[in-house]
Amino acid sequence: MNSTDIFLERMAIIVYGDESRPFSFRDFLRFEHNGLQYKYTHGTIRNIFSILRKQQKIEKVYQSTPAFYTLKGVKFGKPITPNHRGDSLTSTQRNFLQWIGGLPVKGPEVHDINLGFKSKAIWNIAYKSNSHLIAHRDEKYNKDITLKKIFHENLEISTFIHHTNNVSIVVGCTDSPVPIDYYGTLRLTTGLSRAEERLHILYEDYLYSNNLDSRISNWIPSHMEWIVKMWHFNQDSLSGYNGEKFEIKWADALNVFRVYSKKKAIRFEIQEYPRVTLRNALEYLPTISLRNLELLKDKYLK
Repeated sequence: MNSTDIFLERMAIIVYGDESRPFSFRDFLRFEHNGLQYKYTHGTIRNIFSILRKQQKIEKVYQSTPAFYTLKGVKFGKPITPNHRGDSLTSTQRNFLQWIGGLPVKGPEVHDINLGFKSKAIWNIAYKSNSHLIAHRDEKYNKDITLKKIFHENLEISTFIHHTNNVSIVVGCTDSPVPIDYYGTLRLTTGLSRAEERLHILYEDYLYSNNLDSRISNWIPSHMEWIVKMWHFNQDSLSGYNGEKFEIKWADALNVFRVYSKKKAIRFEIQEYPRVTLRNALEYLPTISLRNLELLKDKYLK
């Protein structure tokens, strides 16, 4: 799959998906798609946008800093797009930001969790397997092997086995985030243990059919040792919101901070790249992440 195809798929997710908004170059600087991470320079993104505009596949919504685009024929109203000083805001917009910044919120949660690990020979084993657990083999582009999705208590868990023997696990739960508490953690780890079990089954079926040493199945690490590559850390407002849909984003070298309407509530969210084990992420990061989220709210919403 070439870069323009990857961009079009990500654009469709942004435009037609839960976010339902236009996109800018910032959405393509670094992102994850189908279990793989992508990084592009501003110049490369600009060139791809130019190609897609000439092909009449995307169109500019409006010019600001940055410019925002949409897929051809999909219309959006103009969202609030403040700069870091806030001097692009009207008094009405500034009052709105201050209002949402003072809303009471629920406890911290995480969603859209991306994890990964490396395991010896897993791709070859999966490639040779006839297991019913395999949903798709990509024979044309990246050679990824995709396992059947797991649906567990409003979690949608996807597993991708890459040709490099890296395994990516994506937990989709934007509509039902995982609370950072005992029951939320149990819900997440139980779902991931099912993904771990399926990978063990792939190994064990292969070992049994080839009379190989069963100790090889230990090459799958515990799900608590999988590396959290990215997650979205959020708090939702306690009070309802029935106004017009909106999305506001601030991005700098350290954080992507978003505020947007979500299912009759307002969500405050930071996109993080923990790069630590799931065990450490759940035990040590929430306190730091919550403090970071509070600082960003104070910076931009008050």
